[in-house]
Amino acid sequence: MAYQSAIAMQESQKWQHRATYSMEADLRDGTSRDGTTYFDCSGFVYHVLCVAGAWDNSYLQRSHFTGTLKHDLEAAGFVEISGDQVGAGDVFIWGDNYGAGAGSASHTGLFVDNDKIIHSSWYTAGQVNEAVVILKHDYYWQLDGQPEYHFFHYTGGSGPAPTPPADTYNEKFRQAGNAFSFANTPFKVDAIKQVNGIWQMADYRTVGGAANNFDWDSNGLPLDIMHRIDGGDDNNVAVGARLQFDAAYNHGTVDQYRDDIDYLGIDFGDYGRIWFESRFAYLN
Repeated sequence: MAYQSAIAMQESQKWQHRATYSMEADLRDGTSRDGTTYFDCSGFVYHVLCVAGAWDNSYLQRSHFTGTLKHDLEAAGFVEISGDQVGAGDVFIWGDNYGAGAGSASHTGLFVDNDKIIHSSWYTAGQVNEAVVILKHDYYWQLDGQPEYHFFHYTGGSGPAPTPPADTYNEKFRQAGNAFSFANTPFKVDAIKQVNGIWQMADYRTVGGAANNFDWDSNGLPLDIMHRIDGGDDNNVAVGARLQFDAAYNHGTVDQYRDDIDYLGIDFGDYGRIWFESRFAYLN
């Protein structure tokens, strides 16, 4: 079965008013829970192209995100085209190095015609069942900061998406000059605690998603150097709030690697070294 753009259009548009945005690892690929179905941008594209015949669902068994799409699209018979050639069923990828740049903003979705796209995004600020929307490509591209862009069109071939090279995420950071960026990374408060006189938050995604992997001394994020992005009061942070690092702390270089567990450590001045799962730091 080869990729069929008509099926891709049917499958993608059926999720309007039925899907909610989530980057959580256990939700982002179309998990249904609490009356909705969850996708992030790349999970949505991988799902739609699977239904439309570009590949089978073996991608679910390995790392897949916006930065792996170029590899998988080309293996499935897509070729890169110019912006004046795009049409229904074509795929766009935004972000440095085809969305694989370390810590860079990235996004992906599908064209529904020559200037509108359908995608799962944060455009509706996490509103339940309103993640999948149709917008003009250039409008949302400008709203997203005019990132590097690429377009792909299917010309032939089909089959399972192959496994990309198995570099560790620590190695990916090294190849990128050890640079990290959390400039566009939202952190969700799973717990709050005062440790060593500093109020900190926990986002369990930073340690692989499991609460029992989290250690306040090693993984706690100081609220003093963060701000809310959900409209709430910075001085009244509770479980469920969404925050980002302040500008002075949201980028820099990695200070230490733990290759045995694929973690990286970043020094945050007086707040000490904080350890992150490298996969989280790279993909977010």
